[in-house]
Amino acid sequence: MQAFRIIIIFSSIILICIIFLLNFLLSYYFHDGPNKKSNTVLIEKGLGLREISGVLSQNGILLKPKIFTFLIKIKRLENNLKAGEYIFPANVSPKKIYETLSEGKTILRSITIIEGNTINQIIEKIRTTDGLTGRIINFPKEGDVLPETYYFSWGESKQKIIDLMMKSMTIKLNDEWLKRSQEIFIKNKREAIILASIIEKETSLSNEKSLVSSVFHNRLRIGMRLQSDPTVAYGLMIKNNHELKKIKSKDIKVHTMYNTYLNYGLPPGPISNPGLDSIKAALNPKRTDYLYFVANGRGGHNFATKYSDHITNIKKWKKIVNSKKRKN
Repeated sequence: MQAFRIIIIFSSIILICIIFLLNFLLSYYFHDGPNKKSNTVLIEKGLGLREISGVLSQNGILLKPKIFTFLIKIKRLENNLKAGEYIFPANVSPKKIYETLSEGKTILRSITIIEGNTINQIIEKIRTTDGLTGRIINFPKEGDVLPETYYFSWGESKQKIIDLMMKSMTIKLNDEWLKRSQEIFIKNKREAIILASIIEKETSLSNEKSLVSSVFHNRLRIGMRLQSDPTVAYGLMIKNNHELKKIKSKDIKVHTMYNTYLNYGLPPGPISNPGLDSIKAALNPKRTDYLYFVANGRGGHNFATKYSDHITNIKKWKKIVNSKKRKN
């Protein structure tokens, strides 16, 4: 009888301890964390559960990291935790920490590719963007990338983001090709990108792109040289391995494959990576008789059908430029 009482007492003590322990663990798991403000934490790939707990503790987000490790391990949930860059709100509980890490709710970073950038400029931007990792193996060609804003999580590979940019261009180009005007002087998608890349460098105004496109289409139709300054600049950049800030009259006399002052038709390849508006303009030019355009000194261009009118527009532009110089 005495032994039975001892067993009952001992069992009761154990039960009380278990209840106390469970209550303590549950209280810990659901209780607010120590951080008084939101924290950004990087969980690198390859870290184990103990190391992750240590990182969270070092960043002031997690108290008693050993208990957190024990709880996750006993529930066999350690394989659910994902690497990445996270924002943890103020007073985040261990439960919320686990949910955030297991659901992979990482911070989304962004990289914006500007319309008209060359492929070298784009590659350099990708190479120097913080958070992208790895080597670039499959290099895109000029005109293969669609300029826009792309989102990624820390640790994303550089190759993956490039592949996404190339895929976006393919999808958009295919869509716009189906909507193209049947009267355009463009034979295939490659030529569409070449023309769009020139339009992109000629004007940044969306409402002008279809007008610029009409000038080039009209010239192609009658066998007239495109005479586009950006093609000269690109050809010289390829030839001399450095970018020209400004085209001079002597530059248009230098022979390159891209010089549309000396060569007829489209250049052999794109001179930039055009945006969607320029692609649309290349495939759907406005119906005009324009053969010429020149800067109007106010950010846009004046268009003309006759050469005499074009000369008049050039004189107007020079007058505005000279007036600005005098003021400065």
